[in-house]
Amino acid sequence: MVLMSNATKIIPACVDRPSAWDTLWVRIISKNWLRNWPEKTKRSRILGNQNKLSHVSAMRIFVGFFLLSMAPVLGQEGAARAKALTRAYDQKFDAWVESVKDARNKEARVAAWKDRPDSKAYGAAVWKVVRPELNKSWTLEYAAWMMTTTPEVVVSGKSPQSTPLAMIRKAIKSSHAKSPRVGPYCLALTLFSDPGDMPFLQQVELQNPDKAVKGAAALGQAILLRKLGDDFRVMKQRLNKLQTAIKSPDLKIGRTTLQGLVADELYRTTKLSIGAKSPDVRGIDITGDVFKLSDYQGKVVVFVFWTSWMPNADETLAFLNKLHEEAKGKDLVIIGACQDSLLTLRDYTKEGKVLFRNFADFEQEIETTYRVARWPLCYVLDKEGKIRHKGDPGPFVRISAMAILGE
Repeated sequence: MVLMSNATKIIPACVDRPSAWDTLWVRIISKNWLRNWPEKTKRSRILGNQNKLSHVSAMRIFVGFFLLSMAPVLGQEGAARAKALTRAYDQKFDAWVESVKDARNKEARVAAWKDRPDSKAYGAAVWKVVRPELNKSWTLEYAAWMMTTTPEVVVSGKSPQSTPLAMIRKAIKSSHAKSPRVGPYCLALTLFSDPGDMPFLQQVELQNPDKAVKGAAALGQAILLRKLGDDFRVMKQRLNKLQTAIKSPDLKIGRTTLQGLVADELYRTTKLSIGAKSPDVRGIDITGDVFKLSDYQGKVVVFVFWTSWMPNADETLAFLNKLHEEAKGKDLVIIGACQDSLLTLRDYTKEGKVLFRNFADFEQEIETTYRVARWPLCYVLDKEGKIRHKGDPGPFVRISAMAILGE
């Protein structure tokens, strides 16, 4: 029974450190078995068969050693399977993105769009591998991958408590807050914009011994604070957390690095926050003429990012066209940045679906400058080019623009 107790306690540690088997063997065998064997033999001679190991005890010992020896193998197989699945999806997704970019017209792009890899199927397959092993640290990387790549899978469930995301949060909070592998997860959490994750990030920053992980937790807090708004006090906290992250060692986060994400967040904080001077951009319109956003300084600008395949595209364009008509005779202009091909943008203009001027941003350089991650998205700029509002096209965009005009 002593053997089973010791083996059971050590199995979890062994999963992530298969090389510890030799140490484990010496610890269990030499300490508990060989050391006590002479005494057991002596007592058995005196007491006869009373102290001999029963068949049941022997079987328990055998099963314990078997599980102990198999745990590293099973853990390695799970990690290998998860790695193969995530790599396969990432490769297919990259190939699909290129096919969409290469589409020469709207029809080709719509057809290419339909060939998007099934993220739900891959996410479900990864979850099947990861779920039974959530107490093992190798799962942290793949839990973060699911959260960033297949968020629709991790939030699905009969109740909020039964979703993969809830199970992942619970397991990591109880088992991995001090793990050197928890950094990517800290940043994946920010995609769900839940202020309830702030205490966990604060805990990791304070208690995790790894300095790079501390930096990741600090950056995660800065990102969550950004999503709360651009209030002065919030901005001060964001900058403090960013300074902590800047001073930390670098860390690989998916396809980028911690310091790369820190630099990006610092850019968002200083260049794309309310009150900041909007970044100037340069591009061509449907005629091939070059123009700049700063050409419209002195006017209120509604700068909108859109695509023909965004949700509610027709309704959004109808709203923007109406605002464009309303802007005539006023110091107000609607400027778009469309990532569709130049041919598609010309067709939309020719058909009267788009009435306002657009940057043909098929290389997505302007979108990258403004860190656009969803469509549509509007920035309202005052006459000095400062950002006064950002959000979805709708009543608040119009109200903000008219308020700047003094109407």
